[in-house]
Amino acid sequence: MSDNQLSSALPLTLGLLLGDIWARLSIKLLSLTILPYDLELFLILAIQGGLAVILSAPISKWLSCPAWLCGWAIGLTVLAPLKAALANEYCFQIGIAMVIGIWYIGALLNLLQVKLDQLLSKHN
Repeated sequence: MSDNQLSSALPLTLGLLLGDIWARLSIKLLSLTILPYDLELFLILAIQGGLAVILSAPISKWLSCPAWLCGWAIGLTVLAPLKAALANEYCFQIGIAMVIGIWYIGALLNLLQVKLDQLLSKHN
């Protein structure tokens, strides 16, 4: 978790989940293939990347733009080689893994470590 602060868990979670949805949208848009593939890929990535930055700026207190872009990259990496039928299921699984990573590994285990450090420092 970024800077190991519980206060950053919600913006990170929202950003990663939006990135996951953003990746699914990218894959869906790429399947339309109206333009030459390379041009279409460039336009989709440029427009969606720009929109993510612009949309997250006014609400940066509640939404992490870096997490959004990271979630998007993770989602694209996993979803791009899959068949369309699997994309929705995997998109959901990626989102769950991201949430578990932030709240269980990041927030809960960090809190446990702080409490153990406090307990051990009292005994020394």
